Amino acid sequence: MAALSNQAVAAVDQASQAMDTVRALPAQEKKAATDAFRQANADLFPGGDKYRTQLWLTLIVGLIVVAIIALITAGVLVAKDKDSAMAIGVVTAIVAGLIGLFSKSPTSGQ
Repeated sequence: MAALSNQAVAAVDQASQAMDTVRALPAQEKKAATDAFRQANADLFPGGDKYRTQLWLTLIVGLIVVAIIALITAGVLVAKDKDSAMAIGVVTAIVAGLIGLFSKSPTSGQ
């Protein structure tokens, strides 16, 4: 990792001091200050449902693709009279994981 320039070190120090000042504010002012900082630096802290949805969609589609590949592999192994238990185990684990992503938490209290 490259060393920071003097200007970058100074900027980090200023940001750190500013955050110390914000932490000392009352709750409502702290929220307003952090919201203003996020609005002024929108590219620094991407957030919102768009990115979260994209991440979840990538995860779920990736798991489904792996499950399909493992299922096809199990089918090929069965057709060749080979042991397909490992491939079926992978499919089972992925399906159980996907079900777990959408099930309600037992500790949610509802």
